[in-house]
Amino acid sequence: MSRYHDPKNRSAPSEPPVSFWFRFLRRFRRHRATWRALSGTLVYVLVGSLWIAFSDRVVEAWFGDTHLLSTVQTWKGFAFVLVTGAVLFGVLKRQLNKDRKLVARLQDMATRDGLTGLANRRETTRVLAEEIERARRYRRSLAVLWVDFDRFKTINDTLGHAAGDQVLQSASRTLLDSVRAVDTVGRFGGEEFVIVLPEMRTGEARDTAERLRRRIADQPIALANGESVRLTISIGVAVYPDHGDDVDALCAAADNAMYLAKSGGRNCVVLAVRPMPANRRATTLASSSNDNAKT
Repeated sequence: MSRYHDPKNRSAPSEPPVSFWFRFLRRFRRHRATWRALSGTLVYVLVGSLWIAFSDRVVEAWFGDTHLLSTVQTWKGFAFVLVTGAVLFGVLKRQLNKDRKLVARLQDMATRDGLTGLANRRETTRVLAEEIERARRYRRSLAVLWVDFDRFKTINDTLGHAAGDQVLQSASRTLLDSVRAVDTVGRFGGEEFVIVLPEMRTGEARDTAERLRRRIADQPIALANGESVRLTISIGVAVYPDHGDDVDALCAAADNAMYLAKSGGRNCVVLAVRPMPANRRATTLASSSNDNAKT
């Protein structure tokens, strides 16, 4: 079943069943630090136990002493190995958890925008490519919203870049809180944001964009100095597969629609223009060349 559809929707495609080994490997990867620490500790305990078990024979072989170690000494050795093994397990697990958190922090820095905490351009592009592939596989729609803040440069020039950063952070939180959990809000750079809306058709995408536009316009943004700023946005809407069938085509269509919204007075939503079919485009070009030849 598609993860975006309601379970009662019988038209949703079904996902292949997950095998036991896949679930086991997924849980193993989730607790990888614990398994690594445990495996290292078990190796240590095994080697130490073998050494104690055969230590009397080692002493006899090395020193020629036939005196065997007493049972008490042997069990003391086993207890020492177990205690030190438990300490080793704790140290290894703590160090591996630190390494895992460091890797997660580095991954987050590589995929998140440092100012707003949203997905950065690279991560948004990756998510969009995955969602397009999923929409193509299940024959579903997909919408892209290209959002640009109106006259944002004026805020930076009059109130300073610190105030501009506060406006970006507040507006990005508003956008993130206004979409679904499966949607992705990313910052493409400057004051341009891209929102990926999986399994959303043209009418729903336009309504969502209009709702976001009204919410940004109706909520003044409070600044740290006590002032408040009102902001408006212009949004371009493009839908797969109507306006493009890959990342570049969809982004270009949504970007062009956003510029049409800018030129149309700002603070509005514009739907991308449906591209001309290839056969019709060829016919139009042929007729245009014939007309030019006649003239």
